[in-house]
Amino acid sequence: MFNLFQINQVNPDVIGFQEVRTDAIDQRNQLSELQELIPQYKHLVYHPVAMVTPPLGQQVPPGWEMEGVGLLSKHPIIMSHVVNLTVGKGSVDRNKRVVLHAQVGIDGDELDITVVHFSYDKPQQCQNAVDVINYIASTGSERSVLLGDFNVYNDFPWPVDGILRGSFDKQGSCDTPSQFNPQGSNQGYGFVDAWVTANGESPGYTFSNMVCGTQCQLSLTRCCNSIRNYCVTFLEKQFKV
Repeated sequence: MFNLFQINQVNPDVIGFQEVRTDAIDQRNQLSELQELIPQYKHLVYHPVAMVTPPLGQQVPPGWEMEGVGLLSKHPIIMSHVVNLTVGKGSVDRNKRVVLHAQVGIDGDELDITVVHFSYDKPQQCQNAVDVINYIASTGSERSVLLGDFNVYNDFPWPVDGILRGSFDKQGSCDTPSQFNPQGSNQGYGFVDAWVTANGESPGYTFSNMVCGTQCQLSLTRCCNSIRNYCVTFLEKQFKV
């Protein structure tokens, strides 16, 4: 219900979601149920990503066995597809991660929306950022919005910084793999943080989902796309996400 309050208060054009549950058998999902409560969002795309494993020793009732990423939009979704993110061989996080890419039609223009859910493992976050930068650059998008849960840590800003710049700081902690094709923000594939641009230092709905310390992982809901997200955008016209 808190999600619904945020949506009605902010009235965004599109909303990105992560960890959306769905039934493995009949394919009903939480987004379609939410859509019934906010019918102005006529357009929906959802992609299940992985089965959810219950805690060891616990029995759970059937249903909602899978989770994934999705998008609700007031505007027509022209096309959508998903691309798998790389899972490193040595990563402690073996969860499948994807990029959900959708094109939304707005007043005759096409806007590329990318929804992600990054790993909680720091080295894997770097690889996720590399994959996302390379993918968005490969699309040649002229108008691009990036939404998602970046699992940001206070002491590890480099994956998101790399996305903002379109390249990685050589003094940072993200090792640049050989498959990374540095685009550079001067070629148009860097991003600006829409929240900071519009609201400065105001924290918005940002909150921590851990007991804070130097390892505190922040869940950022500043753009009201979902309960846990971070919003990075480059826009040529006013648009609410």
